[in-house]
This record gives sequence, C-alpha cells and structure tokens, in this order.
Amino acid sequence: MVVSPLGVVPKKVEGADPSLEKLVEKSLAPNTWKTYMKEWKKWEVFRRNEGGSPVQCLWKLLGNMWRDGAAKGRAATLVAAVSFITKLRGEEDPTKVFAIRRVLKGWSRAQPRGVDKREPLDSGRVKRLVAALGAICRDRHEVLLFKAAFTLAFAGAFRLGELVSTSKKGKDGLQLEDTKWDDATVKCLIRKSKTDQNGKGAWVTMLRKGGPICPVGAVKDYLVSRGAEVGAFLKHRDGSALSRFQFCQILKRTASAAGLGKDRIGSHSFRIGAASEAAAAGSDEGTIKRLGRWKSNAFRTYIRPLPY
Repeated sequence: MVVSPLGVVPKKVEGADPSLEKLVEKSLAPNTWKTYMKEWKKWEVFRRNEGGSPVQCLWKLLGNMWRDGAAKGRAATLVAAVSFITKLRGEEDPTKVFAIRRVLKGWSRAQPRGVDKREPLDSGRVKRLVAALGAICRDRHEVLLFKAAFTLAFAGAFRLGELVSTSKKGKDGLQLEDTKWDDATVKCLIRKSKTDQNGKGAWVTMLRKGGPICPVGAVKDYLVSRGAEVGAFLKHRDGSALSRFQFCQILKRTASAAGLGKDRIGSHSFRIGAASEAAAAGSDEGTIKRLGRWKSNAFRTYIRPLPY
C-alpha cells in the first residue's frame, strides 16, 4: 500500500499522483466520507484485538452490536464503510458474503422503521412563526433575516443544508450570487444537494403571493437590511453567516413562543409542510416531486395530515 494521508490507495496504482486521493475523497459527500473513516477506524481496532479472518470479525462485531441493541442504521453504516474502503484498498470485500447480507435483512425486519413524529409547518403555522419573531430576535435585522429564512424554507421546500451554512464562515449553503429576484419571483440556485452529489445544480422559483409569508416580499425587505456584499445570502448584521445550529435554535424558541411546541418541530418540518399542503390542495404526485426536487417516491413519507 502507498503511504498516504488516507491510507487507502491500492497497490496497483502505487507511484501514482497522491493528489488524486482528494478526488477519491470527493466521490462521496463530505459527511459520508467522514462517517466512513470513523467506522473504518473502529473496524481496524476491532480486527486487531480479535484476530481471525475479516468475515469472522465482521460476524462477531455485528453480533456484539445486535446484543447491545444497536439500531439497524448503525449496522448498515458499518457494513457500508467496510465495503467501500476495503474495495478501495483493492482487497476482498467481506460484506459480500451472503450470510452477512441476510443479517442486515433480518435486522431490518426485526427493527421496523419508527414513526416519524415531526409535524408539518404549513402556511398557517409559518405565519405564526413569523409573527412571533419580534419577541425572540434582538433587532429588526434579525427579524428580517429569520423571516426570510423561514419563508424560503417553506416556499421552496428546502433541505436545511441547501439554504444555510454549516458554520458562521458561510462557505456553503445559499450564496448571494445564487439568487435572482424581481417584482414577481425569487429564484435560488441549489448548487449541490442530497440528490445531486455531482453538482449539476437546480433553480428553485418561488412566486409572489402576498401576505406575511410572501417569499418575494420577505426577500426584498431582508435585502434592504442586508446590503449587497457577496457571500452567504442569509447572514447577520456583523457579516457572519446564519448557521444550521442558529437556525434550529431560533426555530425551536420561536415555535415555543408561537404556541406550536418545540419537541415535534424541526428544520425538516418546513419541507414536510410544503409537501403536505400541496397534497391537501390536490396537487398531483409529479407536481409535489418537482416542488421538493424528489427523484423517487420518498416524498410520500412527507405527506401528513395538516393541523387545522
């Protein structure tokens, strides 16, 4: 094996440009790569301590996890990490053994999917959130910032990572240059998403509809306060980006202040609410899939009864 920061370059490409390892890393979403490397380190420690063949070790490790009550997702993640990095090393993949695959199948049957208790944020509830922002935010800019964030999250059925940054640095999420607006529409470019790992990009168009949660009005009011500086579209007065953590914290506080409770309201509630409200209005499946940019029928799990 080539000595490298990742330690995963197979012998058959020994002597090749080590910078290509970064391209291997980029073949996965950053969080997936991070998770795989974490699971792989655990796997290597277990193998060193236990000895035996890779298949024997994997069988034993899965048995330990089952007896400890681990969720099926944890087991599947471990197996996926071992499979990916083993193949990347050019070694025989122990997860391909039929019995290992049947273990995961049985695990899934023994632990059926839990009930998703997240509640939808439909237009009525989003209005209540926006109305409560004045009691939560410290100044007018923050009110306009979170009003724009909440309104866009619902109107565009955004995943949170498509809209805000992972940190205050604002290197990811929606950027100012990714937005276009006029008197009738707001358009946001999603450069990369869960279902678009290759970064083809997709424009989300939201129409003016008037009222307190009109995306066009909310964005225009916010931009007067924000200014035209490049960088993260949603940011505080001091220039730092609105982060995922901040979005979720203010959402919970605002939901509580609006009398919606906070335990069943999360960032995905906007996406659930958008799909549920569209279904309640009689939209066909194709329209709902386009609304949330779903590539499969997974959208059906998002449709919930609306809290009238």
